[in-house]
Amino acid sequence: MSVKIADINRDEKFINPASNIIGGFILMVLSTFFLLLTLNLWVGGMNALLISLMRYAGILGVFEGFYTFLRGMIGNSHVKRHQLIIIVQVLTSLSGVLILLTLYNGKVYSSSNAWKGKSF
Repeated sequence: MSVKIADINRDEKFINPASNIIGGFILMVLSTFFLLLTLNLWVGGMNALLISLMRYAGILGVFEGFYTFLRGMIGNSHVKRHQLIIIVQVLTSLSGVLILLTLYNGKVYSSSNAWKGKSF
């Protein structure tokens, strides 16, 4: 018994290029803001682990935004390129699980030594 697979119409639009371009650009800008927050001017009493996690999250966000922007620039053509970018994007997103596991571990919550011993 054989099953006939429906033909894929190549003219179908499977992404909205404008929203991917705008969304990717916004994600890159916000992720760059995360990276700028980790400069020495802003991180006076913060835990070094939290600073490195913010940098890591910023770098991952820039890559995610770039992939989304790139998919928008390709448009609705080159389906195989989209599939390759999606695979790379999923692997990048899965590496972000390390950030969540580290935050869940609880070593980051005491992020400021400057507030110890002070009451409000």
